[in-house]
Amino acid sequence: MSGKEHIKSLDGLRGWAAAAVIFYHGLLHYDISSVDRVLYQSSLYLNGFWDHLLKALLIPMNGESAVLVFFVLSGFVLRLSLERIDTSEAWRTVAVFCTNRVFRLFPILIVSVVCFKLLGSVCVRIGITSFPLVTWDAVIRNSLLTDILVIGPSWSIQTELAATAVILASYFLKRHFGFVGLIIAALYTCFAIDFPLLVGRAANLWPYSLAFVLGMIVAEKDIIAGLRAKTGPSAQILFLIGFLVGRHIVVRAGVSGLIAQSVFGALLVGSLVAHKDGVLGRFLEGSVSQFLGRISYSLYLVNVLWLYFLWAVLPIPATTNTPAVIFVGLISATGAFLISVPLSWLTYQWIEVPGIWLGKRVAALFKQRAPSPVAEPV
Repeated sequence: MSGKEHIKSLDGLRGWAAAAVIFYHGLLHYDISSVDRVLYQSSLYLNGFWDHLLKALLIPMNGESAVLVFFVLSGFVLRLSLERIDTSEAWRTVAVFCTNRVFRLFPILIVSVVCFKLLGSVCVRIGITSFPLVTWDAVIRNSLLTDILVIGPSWSIQTELAATAVILASYFLKRHFGFVGLIIAALYTCFAIDFPLLVGRAANLWPYSLAFVLGMIVAEKDIIAGLRAKTGPSAQILFLIGFLVGRHIVVRAGVSGLIAQSVFGALLVGSLVAHKDGVLGRFLEGSVSQFLGRISYSLYLVNVLWLYFLWAVLPIPATTNTPAVIFVGLISATGAFLISVPLSWLTYQWIEVPGIWLGKRVAALFKQRAPSPVAEPV
């Protein structure tokens, strides 16, 4: 497929994934024991109606699944981006790619971390003492991604940044060895799941590096053509169900579940590209989905401030019984979502877009310049 083609359904998928993260954190916040008891447990071994209900809610509103699809989408989109900026000199390609990534990831991260600190100061002044207070040292470290002491979900941005090396290595393997190069990269990242040292134990990259490579694989024209020829639009729904449900059949630590979910995520992305007329594809191309997709990165970070604010002001359930936990958790997540959406639109317009523009201007300095024309002799 063309590296210049924009697939709207993938934007919509990213938007709903960002929304799912908010509700995931809301559902789990008031009963941390539910992480091991419900989230990480196989659906086959749960006890009681309310744990089954919580598990059912955590299937579509699952932050780990959302982040995994982010990584698959990154592999897909960044491979196309590399093909667009590819130059005859590898160092120029790397320089342009890395510059674009830095200006894409860091501006809104830094603003979100600083705003978390400022919101905490305001809360202290107005008597809300349970909002987390952080130091400026923590702000600086989180802004540079050397730690995640302020915005917890920024761990995935650490992983995105660390994955730059995996994506570049996989891309150059593909450039030199063709599709076999990507297969080699996929096998290598499979081994890295059990042997994190293969990816330098970097920033939670070891369980997720495969997802980036699989995203790059489904960007292959032949893969998309095969999905278009051998599957129908209904395959999107089947791949989505497999992606959401399959991981919950096994315990969270099961490597088989992680690999299967990564493959389902890649097939889902590929099928959305191959069949734009499917029911799921049309839904993801709708105006609401597109709006959420546009602000998804800001929403992923900005919501953290308002979740913590609402957790500080809402009444804590008197007991950790699951009905109360689910109810108050959904209330906090809904409130954070409604507050964060308009604010994310503003940060998208005033932080993300200028950052992307500036990144392109800086990256242009590394692009190979055309030789000056030589004057012909008279």
